[in-house]
Amino acid sequence: MKESYCETCNAMRPTHVDNRAETFTVRNTEIRVETAARICESCGEVVFDRELDDAKLDQAYRQYRAQTGLLQPEEIRAIRETYALSQSAAAKLLGWSPATFTRYETGSLQEAAHDELLRRLRDDRHWAHELFARNGSKLTKLQQRKLRQALESSELVVSRSNTVLVDALNAVYSDLLYVAGEDGNIPCQRALEVVERRAEQAGIVLSHE
Repeated sequence: MKESYCETCNAMRPTHVDNRAETFTVRNTEIRVETAARICESCGEVVFDRELDDAKLDQAYRQYRAQTGLLQPEEIRAIRETYALSQSAAAKLLGWSPATFTRYETGSLQEAAHDELLRRLRDDRHWAHELFARNGSKLTKLQQRKLRQALESSELVVSRSNTVLVDALNAVYSDLLYVAGEDGNIPCQRALEVVERRAEQAGIVLSHE
């Protein structure tokens, strides 16, 4: 049994760990979490415990991110690692302070504007190229080479994925043509129209074989 200082008792008291529900205010939003807390044996109040309190705050932040659609720390790290960048190099690429990625990946709440840029970096390869052209000179030669290789590799993966998707779309289109032609299936004919319209918008040439 560990002794800790209890503010309510104003003295050192024996304590134990138990689950308690607590409410945190995160950016004007109330977040209720239930986590382990250190409890005073004498008065039953929660006493300070750095490790447990940090864990509670981390859980509150995670729940807040989930509720507001922000990226979680491991998702931010994954985006950075996709481009083979260190934390400082990723910050330079985006024009942020050197410690920004370190803070975000260790649990600090990111700004909403930064979250939008991270999502764009994840989803928009063309924009990633623009960033490289704009801020690449801030990186070391090694960092530039790694980023260039990552961009080329990701483009190859996207290209292969697109090929697989086009093949799958053509297979579905062929089946729809067959069924619609066999018995005049109205739902299939409507599905054909949707597939043809979407393919045209995407610049995909469908096979009629």
